[in-house]
Amino acid sequence: MSRCSIIIHSVSGNIFILGSCLQEKLKAKGIDARLYRVEDADLHIWANQEDSANDYLEDILALPLATEELLKKSDMIILGAPTRFGNMTAEMKAFLDTTFELSEDRSLAGTLFGCFTSCAHSICEGSHALDSMLYWGQNMGMIHIPFG
Repeated sequence: MSRCSIIIHSVSGNIFILGSCLQEKLKAKGIDARLYRVEDADLHIWANQEDSANDYLEDILALPLATEELLKKSDMIILGAPTRFGNMTAEMKAFLDTTFELSEDRSLAGTLFGCFTSCAHSICEGSHALDSMLYWGQNMGMIHIPFG
């Protein structure tokens, strides 16, 4: 069975919902899909400011943290993050920055890759965020599988 690691950063809960739905659909197809999160030390602050963030806080924090070793064990990696000023969030970027060595040793070359986002503004913000995640996958030598 193929292993798919869905790695998310969710603030308001939207990315968590999308990632959970994706996990469910992949499992229904017989894929070992697992949901992980990146570190966000300020998530509790968002939860105190926004009701929707508070609704999913415990579920998000219950997810295991993504690691480099996890990436190496994956046959497919899907990233999901909200947008911030036309880019992925700083928390997702910080996680991806820790994986630089994997680009040098080509550990992820040939691994399938996908990404998704959620954005409040439609002026290319979402496509720019997806592009930045896609560039990471390309630098790793991964094979991009576009959705839809």
